[in-house]
Amino acid sequence: MAGFPVILGSVTFLQKVIKEKEGSDDRHYAAAGGIAVEVLSAMRTVVSLNGEQHEISRYDERLHTAEGSAAKMAFQMGVGNGGMFGAMFALYGLGWWYGSQVVASAMEANCNGDNCMTGGKVVTVFFAVLMGSMAIGQAGPSIQALATALEAAGRIFDTIERVPKIDAMSSEGSTNDFVEGALTFENIVFAYPTRLENVVYQDLSLKIKPGENVALVGPSGEGKSTLISLVLRFYDPQGGTVVLMVKIYEH
Repeated sequence: MAGFPVILGSVTFLQKVIKEKEGSDDRHYAAAGGIAVEVLSAMRTVVSLNGEQHEISRYDERLHTAEGSAAKMAFQMGVGNGGMFGAMFALYGLGWWYGSQVVASAMEANCNGDNCMTGGKVVTVFFAVLMGSMAIGQAGPSIQALATALEAAGRIFDTIERVPKIDAMSSEGSTNDFVEGALTFENIVFAYPTRLENVVYQDLSLKIKPGENVALVGPSGEGKSTLISLVLRFYDPQGGTVVLMVKIYEH
């Protein structure tokens, strides 16, 4: 059991390095391939601007980054393999030495019962511990993947089971066929639920009279379409009220 933690740690480290290497290589080569596709699809523009050497340098830079990452990973894999096999060979020596001592002690004591240590028992215990520790170490990445999957599943089920504040399928409330057209925003405070730290409106007030044409002008992301979303009640404001006047006809 003395060599168990060393073998377990080295195998786990080796599996982690291999997993990181695969992801890192994919990212670097994907970036280099993206540059190649971009340049080849716009070759005329590159040639017209005399940018061949610049694009070659960009591509080489990505490949050099991948090369450096591969060298680092190779060193780490060497350390992991060396630690694993070194621990195994050390365990061989320790196990055979200690096993021989126990067997020799049993022989000196003329022990013949089932509780006496024999060479076969030493070999059985030795390989059981050795193979068991390696198997547990190889199970480490799978356990990590399982934990990641459970975390992702938890977020998915939270989304599925979430009860929205606005029930689009609800039949409660009044419906009106005739709208007068007067629209009032009173001290509106609003931020999207997924970006509560980015406040879109802070104490916004606006009145639109019936039949009045109003233009909302501004760059993208300034909240023009958000006003329409609030009128249609795709979202509710965190503060203030939205008032839409309706006509009531008596028969």
